[in-house]
Amino acid sequence: MERKAKKLSKEQIANRKKVQVKNQRISSIRRVLKLVLVGGFVLMGGFLMLGVFGDDKFASNQVGVSQKSIPEVKLALNDLGNLRLVSGGASSVRWNTTPNSVIWTESIGEGVEFEFIASWTSFNELEVKMLKSNIDCQGTWKYQISKGANGTQIELAENVDMYNIGYKAYLTVNGHLIDLNDLIDAIDAK
Repeated sequence: MERKAKKLSKEQIANRKKVQVKNQRISSIRRVLKLVLVGGFVLMGGFLMLGVFGDDKFASNQVGVSQKSIPEVKLALNDLGNLRLVSGGASSVRWNTTPNSVIWTESIGEGVEFEFIASWTSFNELEVKMLKSNIDCQGTWKYQISKGANGTQIELAENVDMYNIGYKAYLTVNGHLIDLNDLIDAIDAK
């Protein structure tokens, strides 16, 4: 059985061409949008990979000034666990005092715990080490205190090795686990 081709009018042919051109334009726009979206995701993924999967070492130096005297600052730093080293809202602090140092555990919820040991390495330098953590990280913090023009100067050198991707992303954005300004506010409030 043969099909007879219908003869289309000039108007119908023109309408079909318009529809074809319109469909081609829409298809081209869709391709461009797909390329832009894919390219954007690739770029974002690359930046995220560099930041999160790059070097595991985070280091920061922070300097601040407390209005308290050096002995008062040293006394407050001896009580670091109650100042909440990692999180101002630590839900529990457990203490264990050794002859020249203090060990404490901070729990910040969701099963995340950090255990620290703090000891004075010299008259004006306190070193804090992370003994263990259940989020795959370790770190040291050195607090150097000295007399400043407006009070007691506290310099914090933070070195953290972070292997947990979520917390690495946090450090990539925030730059440090311990905010010295928050710590100084806690010291000055004592």
